[in-house]
Order: sequence, then C-alpha cells, then structure tokens
Amino acid sequence: MNLQFKLVLTNLKKSKLTTFLNLAGLVSAFTAFTLIMLYVWHEYQYDNYNEHVSEIYRVEVKLPRQEKTSVYLMGPTGNTITNEFPEIEVSTIYMPWGTWEEGFFQWERDSGKADGFENYAYGDENLCRIFSFSFVEGNELEALSQTGTVIISEHFATKAWGKTNVLGKTLKHDDEYYRVTGVFEDLPQNSVVQAPVILRLRENHYHIQRAETWSIVNYPTFIRVKDGTDARMLQKKINDQSASIEKYNKFLNEGESVQLVLRPLSDMHFTTEVAETPLFSSNSKNFVDALFLVGILIVIVALINYVNLTTASIPQRIKSISIFRILGGNRLSIGKSHVLEALLLFGFSFILAVLFAFFLIKDYSFMLLGFELPIMQNPWLFVFFGFSVFVFAVLAGVFQSWQITTQNPVISLKRFNGRQKGTMRAILTVTQFAATIALIIASVGVIKQVKFMQDSKLGYNKENTLVIQMNNDLRDKYLHLRERLLESPSIREVGFSRAVPGQAKEMNSFVVNGQKCQVWYWAVGADYIPMMDFKLKEGRFFREGEGDLNNIISNETAAKQYGWALGTQVNNGVLVGILKDFNFVSLRENVEPFVFGILTIRGTLEM
Repeated sequence: MNLQFKLVLTNLKKSKLTTFLNLAGLVSAFTAFTLIMLYVWHEYQYDNYNEHVSEIYRVEVKLPRQEKTSVYLMGPTGNTITNEFPEIEVSTIYMPWGTWEEGFFQWERDSGKADGFENYAYGDENLCRIFSFSFVEGNELEALSQTGTVIISEHFATKAWGKTNVLGKTLKHDDEYYRVTGVFEDLPQNSVVQAPVILRLRENHYHIQRAETWSIVNYPTFIRVKDGTDARMLQKKINDQSASIEKYNKFLNEGESVQLVLRPLSDMHFTTEVAETPLFSSNSKNFVDALFLVGILIVIVALINYVNLTTASIPQRIKSISIFRILGGNRLSIGKSHVLEALLLFGFSFILAVLFAFFLIKDYSFMLLGFELPIMQNPWLFVFFGFSVFVFAVLAGVFQSWQITTQNPVISLKRFNGRQKGTMRAILTVTQFAATIALIIASVGVIKQVKFMQDSKLGYNKENTLVIQMNNDLRDKYLHLRERLLESPSIREVGFSRAVPGQAKEMNSFVVNGQKCQVWYWAVGADYIPMMDFKLKEGRFFREGEGDLNNIISNETAAKQYGWALGTQVNNGVLVGILKDFNFVSLRENVEPFVFGILTIRGTLEM
C-alpha cells in the first residue's frame, strides 16, 4: 500500500494541471449536485414528518364551471362527513391566514409591552390529532381544547419572551386575548403547517360563529381516515350520500351540483388543480423533476470530464507504469493505485463541496428561497452522497487502470498508441457533449422562463408600489394616515385593498337574472383600481362616496362567462365597469371570473 500511495503521489505531481482541473471540475459539480439534491429532497419530502401522513386528506370543493377546486369550505362540512362516515377518524379546520397577511400581536414582557407582526393561523381542538407536533411545553391533545388558547413555536416563544417555559402567558390579537397552552418544536420548512402562532377559534369570535353555519365558505378542512381506507370509494360515498352536498347545492342553479374532493396530504405540494395553492405552499413538480435531471447531468459531465482528462494524461504516466510492471508489479496493484488516486481526488472534492454548500446555504439560501435548506437535518442523505461518490471513484479508477494495463508493458514503454482507445474516448466525448448541450438547453429554458415572468404584462402596474400592512390602529386612523402619506413629495397616490395581486383570497356568490354566479372577489377603495393602472374596457371606475356601495366592477372573463353587460343588476347593485383580464394569481393559472367591490370610509376604514 505504501508503494501504491507513492505511485499515486508521483502521478499527481507529474500531472499538476490535470490534477487541478479535475479537482476544480469535481468540486464544482459536487457542490451544485449537493445543493440541487438538498432542494429536491426538501420538495419531495413535504409533510412526510407527520405520523399519519398517508391517512390525512384535505377536503376541497369543485364548483360547476370552475376548472379548479377550492379549499374554502363551509364550516360544518368536516364534522358532518365525520359523523356520517365511520371511515373518517377526525376532522379539523386549519386556516393559515398569515400566509396572506401577517397578524399584529401584542404581549407583556418583564421589561414592558412588546408587539410585532407574525405569521399565524386559526385551528380547532382537533388540529393536533391530525398533524404531528412535538411539544416541549404543554399537552398536545389538550393544548387547543379550550377557547381563547394559543400554541406557539419554540422560535416565537424565544423571540417574544426569551425562553420557552411560557405557559399561561397572554397574546393579544384583534382585540382578543389568548392564553399560551403549548410550545412546540419548530416545524420543518417542508410542512403544510408553517404558522409559529396557532390560535384556537373562539366561540364569541366571528370566525367560529360563521363556522357553525352553512352560509360562509371560508374554512380549509382536513380529515384523517382509518388505516386501509380506500379514499376514492370514500370520496364517491361522500358525494353520493352526504347531507353536506345538499347544503352546497342551495347556492347553485337548478341542475348543478358540487363535488367534494379528497386531496392526499402527500400530493398537496405539487397539485395544480387547486385555485388557492399559495395558501398551502405549492410548487411545480415538472420544475423539481427537471432540476433533479439537471443535477444528474452535471455529475455525468464531471465524471466524463475526469475520465477524459486522466485518459489524456496516460502518455505522461505510461513510462512509470510500464517500468513498474516490468519490475514485477501486477495489474491488480496498478488497479489499486488508480482506484486509490480516484478515491483521494473524489473524496477531497466531496469534502470541499459539502463545506462550500454549507456556507452557500448559510449565506444565500434564505435570500433566494425564503427558507434555509436543512443541510444538517439529512445525515442519511449525505451518507448516500458519500457512498455514490465512493462508487463513482472506484469505477473511474478501474476504467483508467484498464486503459493502461491492457497493453504489453514493453510495447507500451516504446510507444503508446492512443488510437487503440480512440473508440471509447470518442464515445465518452460525444456523451459529454450531449450532456453539456442538454444542460445548456435546460439553462436557456430557465432563463427564458425567468425573462417571461419578468417581462409579462400582468394587466396592472406593479412598479414603484409599496404595500403597507395595516393593523386595527392604522385602520381606525386611515384618513389621517392617507393625508400624511400624500404630504410626501415621494408619494403620488394612495389606495387600499383587502388583498394584493398574487392572491386568490376570497370567493363570493352573486345572483344575476336568477342565475347564481361564483366569482373571486376583493373589496377595494375607489382610488385603488386607477392607482394600480388596471385597464378599463367598458364603463367607469368606482367613485368616492356611498353611491357605488353595492356596485361592482368585473373582469372580462366574468362578463363573458355569465353574460354580464354594463348596468346588469347584481344583487343589490349594478355592474358599472368591465376591466381587461389581468393575472391576479400565478401566470401558470388561467384567468377566472373576478369582481371588485368597494370599501367605504366614514372617518375610519370599514373592512
């Protein structure tokens, strides 16, 4: 082994440029591969930490003439189907409202009052019976059993009070007080449950009051079924037999019917069939699959490049190898030396790549992805990477040894005929070019997609626009806030809205000529639509005052789909304007019927 190690060092010293190029190529490839695979693994493992992941489903509603399902259900839906069908163990309502808009919270510290904005959600007493939490303080089955309670993450507890033993502390939100009854370990980033603050629905709060009626569609609902349940059969039974279907159909036209859909928790992250995918963190499976293939291609190119470079250096090594064989060295010893050389280069490159990946993740992951890739939470993934690198190194070393030792050592010492191996090198070179071309094509595709997203006309002007999230105090003093903002020479216009483009936040039902129409809906101020430069096709914008209180402005799709025209009676108002279609959600989504309503101001902003 000592002789082989000396031979390896001799070969590396003789081929300094080749050694440097191999190290540079392998380190770069392994770093990119590590980062890509960590991201791909993160995406594919969404919600797998849940103990009952294979038995958890989100209930969705499919409305007639709507291409996609909606996660907004009527409050009693979950309890109704749970009582009707023994296959369902339990249901829960989980409303991640902080995904749309962070909530304003206040709390008491030893040093005085503190406050801040935080991602939050509403849940009910069954939340912890469906999703897995690891509590460091409190009991998971009792933490949300009473109204007026809240469970928080370790991170938020430390942020708010500097410690995690905070049971009994109080949080204030929307003029309501909540008592901390549980502190749970921070959830993985690839989890449908992301809120660090989860409030129990209160009996005296409008959320729970509406949740008990069959009139408001506002409640994302999850169920856990018994092990071995056939979800397709259960879904069919629900739609054929459940009393909840009749409740939904009351809001539809005669002859129309809704369908309830059971979406497996493991499929939620990659689904393209749901309108409000941003509400529960979604991604394109095609994109993740393509990224996985790019990672594989990068490694293939690096491995072929290594083989080609080492093959090119054979004439420099053939003399020492041939003398070694003439003096009694066998092919096995030479093979071991080449495998040892490959293991040293690959191993060192892998260690450097992991270090580079670690520092890149720490410095740039959150900035680029919005979260930090869990590099330390996947030790077995690195074991797999390391084993793969070991296998690649052995194969590369064996191949290099085979190329050198298949000739007679005396003949090799006199003349190395590179053409004898030309066929194999040609195959490798062609493969390398093919893989490189595939990477270039993939890169061009990604660049074009990014450029498309940057340059696409969305139907409104998003440039030079700042969104300010308002709490109750700002709403109460909105007119004063607006006046002060307009005093600044840097601010040209001020408007307000219940949502911002990119969110499919609310759905409403309108009755027009006896026909029930389901549309996406935002309430806005009179100056919001012209400020955002939405393009008017027909009619006019809203006017200040109460004259347009019940009137609406729709997009082209709503007018075409439901046959609306200017002046059409809609509920207690009329259609006063029709806007050109705009993308109020992702560019991947088709434009659906959309309506603007108006918010009024009587000294304060009335939401």
